[in-house]
Amino acid sequence: MHDAAINPNEPLSPAVDYAVLLDEGTTITQALSGGVWTNYNESDPGVTALEQLCYALTELGYRADLPIENLLLDRPGGHINPRRQALYPARRIFPCNPVTLDDYRKLLLDRIASLGNVWIEPHRVKSKRSVNGLYDVTLYVPSLNPGSCTPIEPIRELRDAVRRVYNRHRNLCEDLRAIRIVRQASTGVQASVDIGDAQTAETTLADLLFRLGIFLAPEPHRCSLQSLVDAGVPPSAIFNGPLLLHGFINDDQLAPKACVIRLPDVIRGIAGSSNVLGIRGLSLTVMRKTYAGNDRIRIPPNVVLQLETNPSGIRLFRNGLEVKPDNGRVQRELAKLWANQRRRYSLSSSYDTSFGFPKGKYGDVERYYAVQNQFPNVYGINAYGLEPNASEMHRAQAKQLKAYLLVFEQLMANFLAQLAHVRDLYSTEEAQRETYFFQTLECSVPNVAPLLAADYRSGLARIVREGDPVVARRNRFLDFLLALYGESLDLSSIWDLGGNDAEDPDAGMRLIRAKVDLLRHLVACTHNRGRGVDVLERPSRGNMAGIETKIRIQLGMDAFDQQPLCETLDQNGITLADNSPGQALTRHGEIIDLQFESVSLPAASPHVSRPMTVPQALLRSGIDELRIGQLAGESSFAVVRRTGNEWRLVDKHPDRETAVAAAREFAGVVGLVRKHCQQFYVVEHTLLRSGRFRAPGPFVYDFTATVVFSPPSTLRSDDDYKSFVSGIVRENTPAHIVVSELFLTPSQMTDFEPLYWAWRHALRCGERPSIVDTSIVLREFLAGFEGNSR
Repeated sequence: MHDAAINPNEPLSPAVDYAVLLDEGTTITQALSGGVWTNYNESDPGVTALEQLCYALTELGYRADLPIENLLLDRPGGHINPRRQALYPARRIFPCNPVTLDDYRKLLLDRIASLGNVWIEPHRVKSKRSVNGLYDVTLYVPSLNPGSCTPIEPIRELRDAVRRVYNRHRNLCEDLRAIRIVRQASTGVQASVDIGDAQTAETTLADLLFRLGIFLAPEPHRCSLQSLVDAGVPPSAIFNGPLLLHGFINDDQLAPKACVIRLPDVIRGIAGSSNVLGIRGLSLTVMRKTYAGNDRIRIPPNVVLQLETNPSGIRLFRNGLEVKPDNGRVQRELAKLWANQRRRYSLSSSYDTSFGFPKGKYGDVERYYAVQNQFPNVYGINAYGLEPNASEMHRAQAKQLKAYLLVFEQLMANFLAQLAHVRDLYSTEEAQRETYFFQTLECSVPNVAPLLAADYRSGLARIVREGDPVVARRNRFLDFLLALYGESLDLSSIWDLGGNDAEDPDAGMRLIRAKVDLLRHLVACTHNRGRGVDVLERPSRGNMAGIETKIRIQLGMDAFDQQPLCETLDQNGITLADNSPGQALTRHGEIIDLQFESVSLPAASPHVSRPMTVPQALLRSGIDELRIGQLAGESSFAVVRRTGNEWRLVDKHPDRETAVAAAREFAGVVGLVRKHCQQFYVVEHTLLRSGRFRAPGPFVYDFTATVVFSPPSTLRSDDDYKSFVSGIVRENTPAHIVVSELFLTPSQMTDFEPLYWAWRHALRCGERPSIVDTSIVLREFLAGFEGNSR
């Protein structure tokens, strides 16, 4: 163990190398001053000032080089807020939804402890009615011993567990077709084995039985996280594929299920034991049939060979003499070998230990120590100040020098303020409204108050604020955070209701909101990009197709708001109507303009106290203004609304208070419905396949989906919007999937949603007749709009 020491020859960063800074400063000063300075030694006050400033700069460089975790701490004794800083631990950002068949095999073996092995194969299409994208799963469960009478319930529970795990990670437009459990064929072994002296007979026999058992019925071996870290495996390789929780399985452990076994291969498989010198007369008995020599054992797809644990068929010989091992000790040694083979690890704590967030050390980075405190006392500008008997000339010179140095002091103090706010600059705080920071010198520079103007604080804040291009700089900081994960967004990749003008601050702010949303939901947008909806789980914010999250963000929608329009209408007693949006009040326009009282539009969603009808035309135009008042010759109070240049009647009420309340409620209802009019659903045609035998006619089920949109009311007939949506959908959808877009009006969406959710409910409950019926109805609905889809 060596004592810590400072290496005097270690090169320094120029930012903290005083000699480099002083040499650079002297060179610049000489070039700027020309022949004015003739004495460049330390007795020159200018040289003294330069030296002090260079020394102060080394402190700035030192703090700027602090570990980033120190700068991201939010307070003394605090911690880094990963969500705020858009930092994701390795266990979240590296893994992805399973993609390959081996990925799914690892996932099932990891999540279901009773599985010894699992094989997944694409279902072979045999007729025109068959659907691509379906898989057959074969399970090997060692606990189901040959000849045992296993109750049906545990088998059904195992199948349900496999289906649940698969559906949580099911890829878009794919599904399971069948789950079968292999039958275990009891297999006996006969052989004469010559052994050496390196191990006991019991250990050797147990090793032989284990090797033979794992050869006939392979079970993947797991390894720990620490073993991979010690071997130098990088995180990107460790976390390749789905997140594993109980040990890592190497790809070489996932061989296909054997359909033929040759006896010579069996010999080679078990001869690797270090204490085995030779094997003679090996034969296997499978279901009363014996195989020997070069025989081949054909294994049906639904069968796996299970070795009998009784070792009486194997005879051991040492130096020509037969050895009789103790059967009890053999079984104990064999149990140890199988326990090691089937060992599972708890990786959650290991992930935190090996790939947790660094622990920062808090320091008051912003605290500034004035340069003037470092000057010799004779200058009279440090904390000691001037002598009481100093002359007026000396006092004036000290003030002049202090004022001269204040420019440098302010720049350096602001540098530290900027450094202290790194955690704000690189954050997902949407409300962050400044990117340049400052601090005043009142508490850091000694005796500075007489030199500061009365509006010093407000003036400094104004100067910094006026020179801060917040929108542009905030977007650049967010671009950096997105680039860490290989993501980007610009004005061309989001739909901007206000126009995509890069110089428009509002457009820039909308882009900031989209980037913040993407950073906050980055795992859902990347990890689950190819994942389909989990049809076995209840609908929830997180249970959606992987492509939905980023598409919603790019279209300006809430990333996880899936409240159906029909549910919003039903919960609030709202009805959409196709009739006229209210009586026109053309002849009352002047009275309304002059005498009616304006009603402010509510900001929050209303409490709807009574059934209400909202004309669909109003959803498109919206409400520009609401007023209440009395029309000529009437005692009641009328609620009127203006859209464009036209006033229309909403309803009438007996008194002013009731009219005001009704007007605000009406405006809130219109806003609520308009908000939920924009809907987005993904219908995977593969999941509609159950009704294909009862629904004749052409319909493509293979790797095909329909994206159902209800656009904002103002964009319903906007071809540019529809083209933009089509491009965004294709950009986010896996390349092998054909997707079409269907744009519906709010009224059509209220027809679609009950069909969609009834279908989802049937899939979740697993009732075959309901699945067939709802699939047929939903398919026919989509087919009815086929000519209108893009």
